[in-house]
Amino acid sequence: MTDRTSPIASAVDPGTKPSHAEAFGKVQLGLTLAAFALAPLPFGSVDTIWVLAWVVVLSLTLLGRPVRSVSRAQFRILIAFLVVCAAYLVVAAIQIIPGVSFGPNSAAWQRAGELIQLPTPPRISARAEIPVVTAGHYLLLVTSVLAGFWIGTSRSNAETLFKVARYSILLYALYGLLARAFTPGLVLWQPKTAYHGI
Repeated sequence: MTDRTSPIASAVDPGTKPSHAEAFGKVQLGLTLAAFALAPLPFGSVDTIWVLAWVVVLSLTLLGRPVRSVSRAQFRILIAFLVVCAAYLVVAAIQIIPGVSFGPNSAAWQRAGELIQLPTPPRISARAEIPVVTAGHYLLLVTSVLAGFWIGTSRSNAETLFKVARYSILLYALYGLLARAFTPGLVLWQPKTAYHGI
């Protein structure tokens, strides 16, 4: 029986969608599961290149996601999350917009401008712009939550995610035991620089 609560429910119903939609839905699910299982592998994916890579992968999983098959309660959850994300963006933008600062921060920016002999409009933030890595982490949070949300609207997809989680956790634990036994001085292919006794 077709899962009508799934965002790709119509994609798995051959009576309503062509076969290419079904294949595209499977690719989206596969990319989401791959990101979930593989993101911890490259040293936690904290480097900028890996953040960018996972943002691109998860963004691809969100292309063409319909909302018509999402229930009313699920839609409210989605809207609430998007509102929180928008509020975060507004607060971040206000902090770096020139000219809205007052009080001690204004004096600090004025003093900095005098020292470097350049015009420095006062801002609330101590930074003149949002760091690229911070923006990347924000986008990764948004895309990962949305990708997880779409999986969670389908019981079968959610069960697949839990199955992938169980096997990936088991494999990571097995790798940890083998690495501890045979390559205690390495983390993946790099020399361990801390926790040598662990």
